[in-house]
Amino acid sequence: MKLEFTIDTGILQEIDTWTNDLLPQKRQELIKKSMQSTLADILQNTPVETGRTKNAWQQAANSASSETGTGNAKSEGTSTTSHGEDITEATATNAVPYISYLEYGTSKMPPFATIRNALLNVRLSVASYFNL
Repeated sequence: MKLEFTIDTGILQEIDTWTNDLLPQKRQELIKKSMQSTLADILQNTPVETGRTKNAWQQAANSASSETGTGNAKSEGTSTTSHGEDITEATATNAVPYISYLEYGTSKMPPFATIRNALLNVRLSVASYFNL
């Protein structure tokens, strides 16, 4: 028994278009949507006493939604996105000095784990896009 597959030139050109044009664009869209989803989840679950931590996450979310990214010099929340030929990276930062205490807890306060839970949620949703 013999199986033979033939790929015509039109298909090869379409694959080339996907590889060089559409795939990088879709990767960038996926990273942006994942960042926005993660920050929305963090914002929803961030505890509020003074509002400072939540405000910093909001600043990061606002800059992640903008085309230019980053925050202003006085901002405690920033985000950056960079695009390379084969990679897109997005980073969000909350510079409130006690953010790690909220995330991991202390001997007198349990952890809220808002960042870790948000990352787990986005990881599961991205994996579902690819049936992983």
